[in-house]
Amino acid sequence: MRRCSRGVVVAGLVLLLAPALVFAGGFNLAGVGAKGLAMSGAYRAIADDWSAMYWNPAGLAGQGSGVWIEAKVLYPITTVTPNAPSTIPGYDGYNL
Repeated sequence: MRRCSRGVVVAGLVLLLAPALVFAGGFNLAGVGAKGLAMSGAYRAIADDWSAMYWNPAGLAGQGSGVWIEAKVLYPITTVTPNAPSTIPGYDGYNL
C-alpha cells in the first residue's frame, strides 16, 4: 500500500511539472481571440464568447450554441541578432 502511494505521488508530480518543462524554452502564445488580445489580461474578468475556453472557462456557462473558427500560424525565428557584450567566457553576445 505504501509503495503504491509513493508511485502515485511521483506520477502526480511528474504530470504537474511536465508543463513547466515544456514552457521553459521561452515559447509563448499570446492568447486567442481579437477582443481578448486587445484587452490583454483584463479580458479574463468578462470573457463571454468562445475564447472564454482560454481566458476564463467560467464564462462558458452563459453561452448559447454556435460555431467559431480561428487559426494561428506559429513559426520559429531563425535569425541571429547581436546582443550586448558579455564578460562571460565563451559567450559572444549573440542570441538565436
